[in-house]
Amino acid sequence: MLVTVVGVFLAVELPQAVTLILLLAQYTFSLQIFAPHTSAAVSLVCNLVILLSYPTNFFIYCAMSRAFRTTFAELFCCASRRRRSLDNRITMTAVPTAPIGKRNVKNADEPAMTEQFSDNAADSNLILTVVDGCREEACLELIEEQNETIETCF
Repeated sequence: MLVTVVGVFLAVELPQAVTLILLLAQYTFSLQIFAPHTSAAVSLVCNLVILLSYPTNFFIYCAMSRAFRTTFAELFCCASRRRRSLDNRITMTAVPTAPIGKRNVKNADEPAMTEQFSDNAADSNLILTVVDGCREEACLELIEEQNETIETCF
């Protein structure tokens, strides 16, 4: 996609650059390269081509990037589905976190009265695992919703 966008940019900008170099040479060295009215017309045509090339980037992105199409469909096609998917993302990733500092943890191997303190490393790993699992589920649901959105919008 990047090669295509850069290729279109160069194909459009090179005629303008060549025209400007020729005009610069014409006025610097007093050469007669263009007729007086021709240089203005060539500059206008080059500028028009440049202006017409800007929307082509949108179509290149649409043709080559599924992520761009899904994001575009989410933003502009179906606002109600977008709100619902955002609500699902917020609900699915809201997981309570462990308190900061040391926690009182009972060891199963020791008698019930004995308590020992441990870092929150094990608890935070568990929370991260739960959050990652929720995010994976939310992502799968979101991908399915996006596929449905694309089918209905396009």
